[in-house]
Amino acid sequence: MAFPTGLTTHVVASATLEGRTQLRRSLAELSLGVRLRIAVDVVAAGGRVLVGPMRAAAPDETLARSIATVVRTYRRGGIAVSLTGPTWPLGAHGMWREKGTKDRYTRRGQYRGRIEKTPFVEPTWHTYRGRVQRVMAKTLADGIEREVRG
Repeated sequence: MAFPTGLTTHVVASATLEGRTQLRRSLAELSLGVRLRIAVDVVAAGGRVLVGPMRAAAPDETLARSIATVVRTYRRGGIAVSLTGPTWPLGAHGMWREKGTKDRYTRRGQYRGRIEKTPFVEPTWHTYRGRVQRVMAKTLADGIEREVRG
């Protein structure tokens, strides 16, 4: 899978456990490898929720085809992160479309135009944030139950 084009145009999904002492105890009973596997499932599920709506909101077909979820893990910290958004090389212009540009000129002064901003990543995140969190919570609970019950 291609690497994302930049964190500024991606939604980063992460799972944070706060409260719920029984859930935290259940997680503590599991090994680091198992916890990381569950975390990968959780953040990947959250990212998959966003892909369809983000593709529908993309300002052009090329950008829509480039939208994907990429999961990265950091074993030392037991961290899993999913990045959802345009991927390189097809979606390399995603940040320009999301944020827009000012007037652009070459070094010799030739005018190269301006790209008007057409946000599609951040509005999709704000619209689907609650659904992403519900899917992540359910995936987390199911993963812990599956591992604890064996």
